[in-house]
Amino acid sequence: MKLKTRFGEIKISPYMISQVVSKSAMESYGVVELSKKSIKSKIKSMITRSSASEGVDVEITENDQINLKVHIFVEYGVNIPEVTRNLADRIRYDVNKLLGLTVSSIDVVIEGVKD
Repeated sequence: MKLKTRFGEIKISPYMISQVVSKSAMESYGVVELSKKSIKSKIKSMITRSSASEGVDVEITENDQINLKVHIFVEYGVNIPEVTRNLADRIRYDVNKLLGLTVSSIDVVIEGVKD
């Protein structure tokens, strides 16, 4: 992804985006950990323009839209819809604040519940 500024061009990799998303997720209430990626996901990320970070898929479309899929485990007893809503809001905010980018879509996949 490229951003043009008056000083020149800034290139932001999908991996960098996934790092910001991972940090945001791990600092969010109710999220215990990010899920490990399957072999299928790792191969797909090598072929497509997506990240290789654990638990986060970043897709950048030809129109420079950012689509995210975050695989998480949540803490037992939390309100899952509230956790996912807060997580999506935090990710959107952090990606915009830190990278100056707008996220088009965020899919949160609950892989399980942990104590």
